[in-house]
Amino acid sequence: MGRKSTGRNEFTLICIQDGYLSLLTETGEVREDLKLPEGELGKEIEGKYNAGEDVQVSVMCAMSEEYAVAIKPCK
Repeated sequence: MGRKSTGRNEFTLICIQDGYLSLLTETGEVREDLKLPEGELGKEIEGKYNAGEDVQVSVMCAMSEEYAVAIKPCK
């Protein structure tokens, strides 16, 4: 599965398992290679997931590194 070298993408959060996010792409593929971020954002993602809320995770990609930067409610 190819990744952009820079940019920002939105993914739907499916699950959190063993410290990794399971994310659904626009094409219906599941990716499980992104770590749950540390700090307040990680706590917020985990809290909303545990509360059963549907959220999208914004992922920033730069210099071949990807990391979650924000979340928002699913439309």
